[in-house]
Amino acid sequence: MNGYFLKECWKCRSRLLKERRPWTYVLNMIRHSARKRKLAFTLTVESFKTWCIQTGYLEKRGNKPGDLTIDRIDWNEGYHIWNLQVLTHEENSEQGADNTPRSERVDLDNEPF
Repeated sequence: MNGYFLKECWKCRSRLLKERRPWTYVLNMIRHSARKRKLAFTLTVESFKTWCIQTGYLEKRGNKPGDLTIDRIDWNEGYHIWNLQVLTHEENSEQGADNTPRSERVDLDNEPF
């Protein structure tokens, strides 16, 4: 049989990528999310890697309130290097599920936060 066989399954390949090139692994997850939500995506591996180094995102990302997440500055725009910022999970949650900017949100008494 002269078929092509992978040395690792897709799950193992994903784990290896996460260990060896974490910026590429995260970029692939963002690309998948952008496609699913039909958002523009212009990030390159090199620009994203530089951004990660400048912001310390990879070292501090996670799921706890103080860990970092990627946020789009203008939620009407897609994933472009100029439209990314890091926020903690807590800060990102404060924005609300509708992505209304914090400066435009009002509380129950109709007073800005």
